[in-house]
Amino acid sequence: MEINPTCDLIQTDLFYYDFKSCYYKLSESVYFDLEGIDKTNKAERNIALGKQQIDNPALQQFLSDSADSLVDYYLFQNGVLPEEIILKQRDGFIISRMLDDNNSMMKLDMREHISLMIITLDRQKYITISQDGLSIKGMRNKYPGIEKFFNKFKKINPYSKSGLFKQLKKIKEDFLNDEDLDTFLIEKGDKKLLITKKLGLIEAKSKSIKLSSIDKQKYYDMYLRDFIEPLILYYF
Repeated sequence: MEINPTCDLIQTDLFYYDFKSCYYKLSESVYFDLEGIDKTNKAERNIALGKQQIDNPALQQFLSDSADSLVDYYLFQNGVLPEEIILKQRDGFIISRMLDDNNSMMKLDMREHISLMIITLDRQKYITISQDGLSIKGMRNKYPGIEKFFNKFKKINPYSKSGLFKQLKKIKEDFLNDEDLDTFLIEKGDKKLLITKKLGLIEAKSKSIKLSSIDKQKYYDMYLRDFIEPLILYYF
């Protein structure tokens, strides 16, 4: 994943393109046979192809290089300028305009029209919001309880400065005042963990833990601050 190092951290009206089943189609193009699997089952197909790549470095290199070349081909063929590329990845990209040609080689699907994209200050994580919902990339240790607060970003209005700051303040206040223990239960395998003020990270073995012992500010800093700060800096 390569985020444009100079673009604005807040982007609107973007277009996300990628290849559907890119590696599988490329493997088919060189008649590489995944024997004994249901080829209509995407998960099974991807697992089998992943295992084959572990045992076959040449195949892995071929798939990687070919996907990169296809992405570069469509960017070049459409005359997409470097400043129009917001994000580039192995099998697709996010750009600031639609492509004229996305079907002259392997079909490149237009997946989403992104209404808002928030890029973190370190350009390692981002949120995209579209009609299909909200997507978070680059976030480690994301867990179900925190998602209800990320979903609040769907309602953000980037076109009203005063309204935006009120919304961001409310997100922070609601989070720090949240009384639902599930909001803070980090799922790691079969364990549920909590970040506490005195003991740091502990395993939550019961729901009798006092909410006052949870380090809510630490959670805010780890999960929400990185996406709120770019909005404040951009619109300040």
